[in-house]
Amino acid sequence: MASKSYKRKRNTKIKRSRGSLYKKRKSTGRKVAEVLLLVIVAGALIFVGYSAAGPIISYFKGETSASDEDLSWTPPESSAPEESTSDTEEDTDTGPTPSETQPQASSAGNYVLSEAAMKDTASLAKALAAAKNAGFSRVVLPVKNQPGNLLYKTTVPSVKDSELITGTMTAPQIISIVKSQGLEAAALFPALHDHLTPAYVEDTGYWFADESSAWLDNSPDRGGKRWIDPFRSGTAQFFSSLCAELKSAGFSEILLSDMRFPAFTEYDRTILNGKYFTADRYTALTSLYGKINTAVSGKAAVVITMSDLAAGGGSAEILSDSGFSGTVYLMFDPSSFGNSLKIGDKTVGLPSDPAARSEALLEAASELISTNLTVIPLISSEKLPPNTLADCYEAVSAE
Repeated sequence: MASKSYKRKRNTKIKRSRGSLYKKRKSTGRKVAEVLLLVIVAGALIFVGYSAAGPIISYFKGETSASDEDLSWTPPESSAPEESTSDTEEDTDTGPTPSETQPQASSAGNYVLSEAAMKDTASLAKALAAAKNAGFSRVVLPVKNQPGNLLYKTTVPSVKDSELITGTMTAPQIISIVKSQGLEAAALFPALHDHLTPAYVEDTGYWFADESSAWLDNSPDRGGKRWIDPFRSGTAQFFSSLCAELKSAGFSEILLSDMRFPAFTEYDRTILNGKYFTADRYTALTSLYGKINTAVSGKAAVVITMSDLAAGGGSAEILSDSGFSGTVYLMFDPSSFGNSLKIGDKTVGLPSDPAARSEALLEAASELISTNLTVIPLISSEKLPPNTLADCYEAVSAE
């Protein structure tokens, strides 16, 4: 509101007449009355002059009285300035509100969900809430199981309508649920230990050297199963398609587990191609990893188990390639070990406390893994509650 201004009134000018006085002779009584009247008028003029002199002198001296100050407008008191300050703070505060705050990285690492959590939206939401309450900001979701079933509804043409799919949610639906909890999702993708895919996807399974028959890991009457062959071009194409789909849906990273060869027998040497028994067969594993990693824009990683690392084989065989420089997740379940772990000729004692045991396992593993690799612990257990797993991560991340 604009300030209202006031002007002081100018002093009134009195015009005085210079006409002659009336000189008519007056009576004595009249003269006395005139004298008395003159005295009264003079007294009145003195009083008025005295009263007016003070304010006039003060005015010219620049002094004002209380009544004069009232003539000058001042803005009324209000809360407007405080409201303006508040609005300014809201405008300049670009940070998220508490409900929008994205979860911060904590000592809790990657929480691995169980296959049961992928059953439906309700099961997934419940598992995610448990992970979040325990302080986890990143979850690892199994999108495929070891038999070979896909735990989500893929759109890859070769299998989208097959019985290979047991999941009820699409990849985008899964990501939407995860993000609604304010979490980040990585995909756990069991790769080669897969008994079902070769029956649905061409050029993915092991075959006899003469291509006359599909290879099984045991005789049919003993429950022999098929495996996926890392040398096959169909394997790289199929896995790359699935993983690219997952990455496109919003999974931040694809964790490839079971990147391993079967436990071949001596008899297998007589029926299979000799390339499966060479000292450098691990190059087939790193090559497959490289193709998948390219398909997901460098967001693939390899998962090895603590048991395989200790035994020097299985999923840890890929580490034999000195040129391999990908990210490695070391997966273990603290509750699955006894009081000790045998690593080659060395036996490592393990504490009973899950957190202390995790720390001891990681320390033992560090002596077996090349220093040029990035190794991230992946602690998973269906026997330990989320809070205990968070404690395990805290123990292995403590400096």
